[in-house]
Amino acid sequence: MEAATQAAKAVVDDDVDALRVALAAGADPEASYPDPDRLFSAIPLLNLAASHGRLGICELLVAAGANANSLSVGENLAVPALVSALAGSSDTHIACMRCLLEAGADPDGQIIASPLTSFILHAAVLNSNPKALQLLIEIGASLELKSSLGQTAFHIAVSQGKREFALTLLRAGAVMKVLRRHQIDDTNEALHDFLADVISDGGWAARVQRHRDRLLGVISHCVRLPHDVKVSILGFWSPPGGS
Repeated sequence: MEAATQAAKAVVDDDVDALRVALAAGADPEASYPDPDRLFSAIPLLNLAASHGRLGICELLVAAGANANSLSVGENLAVPALVSALAGSSDTHIACMRCLLEAGADPDGQIIASPLTSFILHAAVLNSNPKALQLLIEIGASLELKSSLGQTAFHIAVSQGKREFALTLLRAGAVMKVLRRHQIDDTNEALHDFLADVISDGGWAARVQRHRDRLLGVISHCVRLPHDVKVSILGFWSPPGGS
């Protein structure tokens, strides 16, 4: 069996040892695998491994020189390896994402599906993947990138009625300045009411500050402690960004 075929089979079979042998025999770590679903012209081995959450395979391919920003490309379609990892939300899928990010994958990478363009952060929200969203925020993905429809990840979360995703993005610093009452999806009453309250408070930062002021008032009323101790207690109850 030639090295290239052996490498592809090793990735499909999740056989790290066989892949190591194939790479040593000259297999290209950036080679592609035929797409059985015919969405893409071919799928890079790294994207294939990431889509199945095969951390050992991803690590070996990256160490051998595979491009962490490799794309699965089809007609009017381009999907980065990071998005391939969003195919699942298991711990191994998230570990694959972290591996790719540490190897230089762009956390703001674009997903192109003609005529629409979005970003990896948007995909994490659309795929309802909270672990991936948190990892992208942690790594420094931009919260304000807009899709070709003009939506940020926060506005996508709102339009999809995903309260916890919207809250996570707000805590991380997402801007809601372009959000107005009429833009909140009425199909999710809890999200509707929550965001309406945030807007009436003057935005997320103002809401957090008001909450912290109230907590400090409660602490001051209930216990006699030095001011710096009260502030420390407040920080425990209400961490930066809001709780």
